[in-house]
Amino acid sequence: MNIIFSDLDGTLLNSQHKVSIPTIAAIQNRLTKGDIFIPVSARMPLAITKVTDPISSELPLISYNGALIINKDKTVAYSCSLDNATVKRIIKIVKSNYPQLVINVYCNYDLWLTENIHNYWTEKEMKAVNCIPKIVDLSNFSFNSPIYKLLIQGPKEVKLELKKRLESSINNINIVNYGEITNSSSNKGYAVKQIIEKYKATSIQSWTFGDSENDITMLNSVENPYVMGNASPSIKKLFHNHTLTNDNNGIAFVLNQIND
Repeated sequence: MNIIFSDLDGTLLNSQHKVSIPTIAAIQNRLTKGDIFIPVSARMPLAITKVTDPISSELPLISYNGALIINKDKTVAYSCSLDNATVKRIIKIVKSNYPQLVINVYCNYDLWLTENIHNYWTEKEMKAVNCIPKIVDLSNFSFNSPIYKLLIQGPKEVKLELKKRLESSINNINIVNYGEITNSSSNKGYAVKQIIEKYKATSIQSWTFGDSENDITMLNSVENPYVMGNASPSIKKLFHNHTLTNDNNGIAFVLNQIND
């Protein structure tokens, strides 16, 4: 049995934010042979299933960069949320000092909270993930559900300034891509290892596909890591196995060569 892990954006999804027909066919072929395919993403679970359901509606998944693992029956296998007090502190810092930034809060399977959808960043995110957020006043909202991720959007230089400030003043958080904030105890690599242990699979039976820095821990967790052809040169230097780009069915190219 092979366990196949794949990042979504820039990896499983092409530049049109879809899974190509050849890639769907290659993954479904592996599923018929008893293999397990697991999408891994910073997205919330609902936004993952919207693009992976054409493959199968019964896939386990790793969401929020490893903070939440969902079984194929939609039950929770692992959960590592942010502390509510930490979330409120970050919201206060951003709103008081960086008004040009947009704050997004993600809870549970399908709850995305923000304060305004009529801006460039939120409109772009809605189009990319095909989901609509709930509009709330984040400063006064009662967070009764586990919070798995904050997504801070805006100009890169402003996000970098905020990142430095948060990392120097707040413990137990992990910030990737300048604006994706999760609990420091969670990452894609740890989540991958959790699933490998669950299925009692050796690392050589596991495969990973990724294209960016937040995929490094996942790629380092198995014996068969593959970097997409569209990944940055800095990521490609870290791993020997490269495949075609996400627009050229890079995952399918590798899966179709696995020997049974």
